[in-house]
Amino acid sequence: MRRQKIAVALAGLLLGAVTVAWAMPKGLIWTGVHWAQVSQEAKSAYVFGLGNLADFEVAGAKAAGSSACVSQAMVKELTDKNVEQVVKEVDRFFQDHPDRVQTTVIEVILREALKACLTDKGEAKK
Repeated sequence: MRRQKIAVALAGLLLGAVTVAWAMPKGLIWTGVHWAQVSQEAKSAYVFGLGNLADFEVAGAKAAGSSACVSQAMVKELTDKNVEQVVKEVDRFFQDHPDRVQTTVIEVILREALKACLTDKGEAKK
C-alpha cells in the first residue's frame, strides 16, 4: 500500500513537471507567458541578468570603438530605476495587455528606450 502511494505521488510529480515543461516557451527569450509562471525572485534575477549582460556589452563596445545602443538603453533603464520598479512595470504591462502575452520581456522593458535606437521603419540607426 505504501509503495502504491509513493508510485502515485511520483507519477503526479512527473506529470506536473511535463505539463510545466510543455507550457514553458522554448528558447531563452522570455515572453509574458513565461513571465507569468515564475516567482518574483526569478523575475528580479532575470532583470539583474539583463543588466549584467548590458553592462558587459557596453564595456566591450567601448573597448572596440563600436556602438551598443540597446545595451546602453538597458543600462540607462536600470540606472534610472531599481529592479523592483522594472519588475512592477513588466507585471503591469502584461496585466494591462493580456492580448500581448507573446511580447518579449526585453521589448517591454526597453520599449521607450529603444525608440532612440530605431528609425521610423523599425531598423537600427547607424
